[in-house]
Amino acid sequence: MRIIIPTGWCLLAITKFAVTQSSVLSIDDLSFNEYKFRTQIDKALKSMETILENTKKPTLLGEIDHTYQDKYALVEFVANSGIASYTNALKSIGLDDTIMKKSLNWVHNLNQTVSLKFDGYMHSDFVKEEEIKSSLLKNIISSVNVEKSSWDYHYNLHLDFTLTIESGEEQIHLMNISESIPYVRTSYHRIGDKRELHHHHKKVKQSLNLTWLLRMISSSNVSQFTIDRYDESCKTPCRNNDVKKLLEFHHEVYHFAHWVKSFFEVVHETHQIYEDGSAKTNINSPPQIFADDIFIPIVPVIQNNSTTLQTEDLDKLLKLHIKTLESTTTAAMDKYKKSKFTTSHGMILQIISDHLTSLSEQLFASIGYVENMLETQLIEAIGKQIDSNDFEKFMKHHNRKFFSDDYAPVPFSRAIHGDGRYPDGVISIKASDREDSEPIETLVRKIPASSKKSMVIPIDAATKVELEGDQYLHGWVQYIWGQNNHGKKHNILARANQFSSYLLVIGVLGDSNIFIPKEALIVKDKDEVIIPLLSEILPSAKEFKDKIVSLSPEQQEFAKAFRAMQLESSVFGISVIPLKPQMENLLNLPEGALTKEIQLMQDLMSLFVEYQIPSDLLSFDGIKDTAAGDRVEAVKGHVSAVLEVIQREKKKQLAEDPLKPQMENLLNLPEGALTKEIQLMQDLMSLFVEYQIPSDLLSFDGPKDIAAGDRVEAVKGHVSAVLQVIEGEKKKQLVEAKDRVKMAHSEQRINQGSAGSRAHRGRMHSEPMIQLMSSDFGEDEMFYSTAAFAMPSTEPSSAPIQKRDNAEVTQANFREDDDSEQGGTSNSDDFTFIPKVLDAKLEEQNEGALKSTIIKAGENWERLRKDNLLLPPKRSYLDSNAKKTEKNEAMDLLKAISRSGSLPIANSDLHIIISLSHCFHKNLMSTIIQDNINPIKQVEKSLLVVGSVIHSIAPPMLLSLEEGKKRETTKDAEILEATVA
Repeated sequence: MRIIIPTGWCLLAITKFAVTQSSVLSIDDLSFNEYKFRTQIDKALKSMETILENTKKPTLLGEIDHTYQDKYALVEFVANSGIASYTNALKSIGLDDTIMKKSLNWVHNLNQTVSLKFDGYMHSDFVKEEEIKSSLLKNIISSVNVEKSSWDYHYNLHLDFTLTIESGEEQIHLMNISESIPYVRTSYHRIGDKRELHHHHKKVKQSLNLTWLLRMISSSNVSQFTIDRYDESCKTPCRNNDVKKLLEFHHEVYHFAHWVKSFFEVVHETHQIYEDGSAKTNINSPPQIFADDIFIPIVPVIQNNSTTLQTEDLDKLLKLHIKTLESTTTAAMDKYKKSKFTTSHGMILQIISDHLTSLSEQLFASIGYVENMLETQLIEAIGKQIDSNDFEKFMKHHNRKFFSDDYAPVPFSRAIHGDGRYPDGVISIKASDREDSEPIETLVRKIPASSKKSMVIPIDAATKVELEGDQYLHGWVQYIWGQNNHGKKHNILARANQFSSYLLVIGVLGDSNIFIPKEALIVKDKDEVIIPLLSEILPSAKEFKDKIVSLSPEQQEFAKAFRAMQLESSVFGISVIPLKPQMENLLNLPEGALTKEIQLMQDLMSLFVEYQIPSDLLSFDGIKDTAAGDRVEAVKGHVSAVLEVIQREKKKQLAEDPLKPQMENLLNLPEGALTKEIQLMQDLMSLFVEYQIPSDLLSFDGPKDIAAGDRVEAVKGHVSAVLQVIEGEKKKQLVEAKDRVKMAHSEQRINQGSAGSRAHRGRMHSEPMIQLMSSDFGEDEMFYSTAAFAMPSTEPSSAPIQKRDNAEVTQANFREDDDSEQGGTSNSDDFTFIPKVLDAKLEEQNEGALKSTIIKAGENWERLRKDNLLLPPKRSYLDSNAKKTEKNEAMDLLKAISRSGSLPIANSDLHIIISLSHCFHKNLMSTIIQDNINPIKQVEKSLLVVGSVIHSIAPPMLLSLEEGKKRETTKDAEILEATVA
C-alpha cells in the first residue's frame, strides 16, 4: 500500500507537535473555555436523553439553585465518572478483567506500583527512485499540452511497538506488534543529494503510572473517589489534595496518550501544482477514523431536584460509553480489512489514545466549570470584576469603621508650616500608576518634641544638627498580589507654594537618635518634585526560620546578624524643615517677623545657598527688648551691606568681563559702548540668564550712522520696557493670589459663623498674601493639609467629636504621646528596634504573609520648576550628578541655618516609616476563589499587629467601640487573641 508524503515533511515534526500539545492542561490553571465546554455538554445531554427516564432531566449545576456542598458532590461525581471511563478505555486495548484483577492485587494487597508502558520504534528503508511523466493542460485557449515530470521515492516503513503492564519484575504484554508498510514520497524536483534520502527514525518510550487510578477502584470494580472536606489542605471543591492528585493523574494520561497517538500519525496528502497555478490533490490515505463518535460520560450535571445522578444512572452512562467504544473499534477493524493500512491493533491504539486525551480534556473542563461557577457567582453578587485597586479603596472605607478614631490609618499628606503659620507646601506619598491616585494611608503615632530625645543629622564628621521638632511614627502595610512580590510603585510628591521654601531630607535611621541623610534638596517657589520609592521585600520571620534550621551554628549566626542589619535598615525617614521659622531663630528675630518679608527671605536664601555667607554677618545683635520691626530693619541693613559688597565685586568683574565685546556685537553697538554701562550689563545678564529674553527685543535696530551714545540709550529703552512688563506680571499674580485668599476667607466665614469668622478674619489678614491657593494642590490634598486656607484656632472648641470621613482627616487624628507616658528612653523610643519587635511577634504567631520591607529613594527624579514668572513650568529630570548638587546645596543651607550644628532646628517634622508587605500568593480573585481566603480578615490581622506595635497598646484598644462589641460575640475574637503580644 502507498502512503504519499509531501517533500520536506519529516515524521519527527509530529513528535514536536505532541510535546507542545502535552502541556495544554495545567494543574494550577484550571482555564475554562465556555464555548467548547457547552458544545461538548450539549452533545452529551442529547445522548443522555435517550437512555435516562423522562422524569430525570440532567441540568448543569450553575443553572439551578444549589448549595455549596452540592459543588463538592458534583466534583466527586465527575471524578468517579472519569475513573470509570479510563477503566473502560484501557479494557479496549487489552486490560481485561483478569489483568485488572491482578493489577488491583498488586496495588491493594502487595502495595506495589503498576505502570502502563509503550515502546515504539519506527524507521524507513529507501527502495528506489521512479520518474513519473504526465501531460498537463497549459492553456485553455491554445489547448497545448505540456509534459511534466515528478519523482516517486519508494520506502518501506517499519513499525515495531509493544504495550505492557508492569509491576516490579512482572510484565504482562497487551500488544506486541511488528510490521512493514510500503509508502511513496513524491517530489516535483529530483533530489540530487542522496543524503536527503536517509532513513527516517522515530522512537517513543512512554510510561503511565496507574497506581493512583487502581487505588481509586475497589476490589468489586467500583470507583471510590471522595474529597476529605476536613483536611487542612481542602480549600474549595476544586482546590484540595484529593482533586490535586486526580488532576495530576489526568495530566499524565493526557501526556502519555498524546505521545502514543503521535507515533501513528502521518501526513497523508500530496499536491500536484500545474504551471498555470491550479492544483489537484491526490489522496491515497488510510481511513479517517476519529474518536469523536465515542460518548464521554464525564458530565458535571445534576438532577432537577439538586442531587447528583444516581448509581443506576451512572451505570447507564458507562454502558453507553462501552457501547460506543466497541462500535468505533469494530468499525475501525472493518475499514482496516478493506484498506489494509497498518494493523488493527495499531489503529485501535491510535483511536483509544485520542479518546484518552478527550477524556482528560473533558475532566479538566468539568472541574474548571465548577471553579468558574464560583467566580461568576461572586462577580454577579458584587456587580463587577474587582481588582487590587478596588480592594485598597474598600480597605480605606473599612478601616474608618474598624478602628477607633484615635488609631485609624490616615492619609500620608502633610502640610508644611511652623506653629500658627500658613503652609509652605505639602508632602505626600502616592501610588504612581495614576495621576489622580490618593495618598497612602498609614497607622500613625505623633511623638511631641517635649517627650522624645532629639534626632541628630550628621552632615559631616564635625557637624551634627539636632532636630527638636515633632516626630511621627508611621506603620505602612502594602498589599502584594501574586508570586512576583511586586506591588504598586509609589512616589514621594513634594510641592512648595510661591515665595515659600523648605528643606526635604530623606534617609534611614542608623541608631536610636541618628538620622543618616541619603538624599536632600531645597523645595521652593512652586516646585513640584517627584521622587520614586523602591521596595525590597524581606523573607518573613517564618520563612527565615524555616530556611536556616538546617544550617550550621556558624551559618545561622551569620544569617541572623545579617537579617538584624536588614531589619534596622528598613526604618525609612523623611525630614521636613520649614526655613522661615529657623531663619528667624538664626537671625534673632521674633516669631513671624519674616512672614511678609518676601524679598528679604529671597536675599537670605541667596546669601546662604549661593554665597555661603556666615549668619553672624546678618543676624540682629542689638538689645533684647528692641521692637520686632526695628530688628527686621537691622537685619535688612546687614543684608543690604553684604549685597553691596557682592555688587561691587560683580561690577569689578563685569568691568573685566570678556563677554562685553560679544554683547556689543549682539546688540549692534559700537566697540567699547558697554564699558561704563555697569547697570545696563547687569540688567542684560539678568534678562538673558534668568528670563531667557530673545536678543531681538533688546538690540539696536536703527540706521547705521546713529551715534554710539544714542544707540546705547535706545538699548536702555528696550531693556526698561521689558523690565516693566516683568514687574507688571509679578504684580498681577500677587493681586490674583490676594483675591483667591479673600474668596477662601469668605467661604470660611460662611462655614464657621459670624462670631468665629471675626477671629478667623483677624488671623487671615496677618498672613502674607503670597499663595496661589487652589491651583497648587489637588482636591484631596486641600483636605489633608490641616484645613488648607485657615490657621488653627486658638479658641477651645465645644463641638462634639463626630464620625470622621476623608474630608475631615487632619493631622489632629494622630495619637500624641503624653509626657507622663514617656519618662525616659526605652525600646519603644528606639525606632530601629520596632522591626525586630514586629519580626519576633510574627514569628511567635507563625505568620508568613506579613513581611518587613525596605524602602528607599529611587534614581529617576522629576522636578517641575518655573525658571521665571513669565514662563510656564518646565519639567526636568535629576540624574545622579544633579541630585548630588542638590544634596550639597541643601546640606550647606542646613549647616548655615544651624550655625554648623550649634543651633538646633526647633521647627521640623520627622516622619519615620516602618513598611511591611502583606503578600498574597495569587491575585485578588484567585485568592478568594481558589484559596478560599477572605483577604479582609487577613489584612485586618496584619493591621492589628502593626498598629499594636506602633501605638504600644493591646490590639483590642485599636478597635472602634462597635467593632469591639461585634467581635466579642463572634469567632473573630480569635484574631484579637492571636495578635496580643
